[in-house]
Amino acid sequence: MIWRKLSHASHSRRGDEFRARVMSVVMTGRRLGMPVYECLRRICAESNTEAGVTTLLPLDVARLPG
Repeated sequence: MIWRKLSHASHSRRGDEFRARVMSVVMTGRRLGMPVYECLRRICAESNTEAGVTTLLPLDVARLPG
C-alpha cells in the first residue's frame, strides 16, 4: 500500500492495528459509495462525546457490490 510506504510504518503494534482498521473502513466505504472522509470526521467527532459513536452504515446500502 502506498500509505504504508509514505507513513514510514508505525512504531507499535497499536499503530499497526489502527492503520489496518482505518484502511478497512476506507476500503469498505469506497465499495459502498459512501463519502468516506465525511464519515470518518463524524465518527471522530462522536468519539469525543459522552454518548460515544452512534454512526452506522447508510441504511439504503443493502450489501457490497459484486
